[in-house]
Amino acid sequence: MTDPNTPGGSDRPEETTPQTPGHTPPAPQPPGAPAWGAPPPPPSSPQVPGYGAPQQPAAPTPPPPSYDGPPAPPSAYPSPDQGGFPPPQQGGFPPPPQQGGFPPPPQGGFPPPPQGGFPTPPAAYAGGGYVSPPDVGQAFSWGWSKFKDNWVSLVVSHLLWGIVVGAVGGIGIAIATATGGASTTANTDTGVAVATSLGLGGIIIVSILTVLISFIALIGLTNGYLTIADGRRSSIGDFFKFRNVGQGVLLSLLLGVASGLLSFTGIGSLVVQFFGIYAMFFVVDRGLSAIDAIKASVDLAIKNAAQTALLVLLTILCGFGALLCGVGLLVTIPLAYLAATYLYRRLSGASVAA
Repeated sequence: MTDPNTPGGSDRPEETTPQTPGHTPPAPQPPGAPAWGAPPPPPSSPQVPGYGAPQQPAAPTPPPPSYDGPPAPPSAYPSPDQGGFPPPQQGGFPPPPQQGGFPPPPQGGFPPPPQGGFPTPPAAYAGGGYVSPPDVGQAFSWGWSKFKDNWVSLVVSHLLWGIVVGAVGGIGIAIATATGGASTTANTDTGVAVATSLGLGGIIIVSILTVLISFIALIGLTNGYLTIADGRRSSIGDFFKFRNVGQGVLLSLLLGVASGLLSFTGIGSLVVQFFGIYAMFFVVDRGLSAIDAIKASVDLAIKNAAQTALLVLLTILCGFGALLCGVGLLVTIPLAYLAATYLYRRLSGASVAA
């Protein structure tokens, strides 16, 4: 039924579309629209503005294809301008210079070694030539050869120093006896009277002077031994030249006190001699202070414990053996000190005459 008040109405009943449950019917299409599901109509020629549908903007035209292939993707390596390194070459590293590997060695083999051979490795030198590492046997052999070449200056200088030390002690005792008064004690068992006429102050003064002269003598003798190690023929005057006297006296005093304090152990003197056997050489030869010389001597003795211990032992044996004949001290003492000079120079890396 239609509403008679609606213009254009008719008496035809309204058509209804059956509806499926859960399905929404499509909205009514405007007049002239294509049916649902039909393909879109082909594009028509542009219409004059003002007539028909509004004109759609044309799609951008794609650029023509490049003959160099598609553009490369953005590189993962920063450019040199950005603080990075350039990317690796396309295709990897270049091939070897020749097909089949690297070039062959030059004709005739590798070049010969330099004229005169390769240089020798750094080592101890004696007279400019390579020698084996030092040992005590070489030290005493070298000492004996140098003693034969310089025996006059060695024997005379040791004899003169012995006379000087003895004279200081004798004169000091005479002065102390004259000024200290006399006292006599008798041994009733033997009937032998022992005169003890030294005052306490005189004994102290004499002892200090004797020890001081002994220290100075050791400095002068060490200077003479180093002269021989330098390759020069020594003279008597070389054993009476003094270098770094103050530190040498202080060194002798420190070693003497240490030896006296450790003497109750029985081997204290040997320990002091072992660690301090090179100390005076460092004072006279290199001008070190007493403390630095002791440190250097201890370090050198520890690094070369076997050679140093054997040197100390043979030095003591030479002293005991020479006491049997007395005059032998003028040979064995210079020989032992020459051997010590040789080991000091060689073990510390210094030069020594052949």
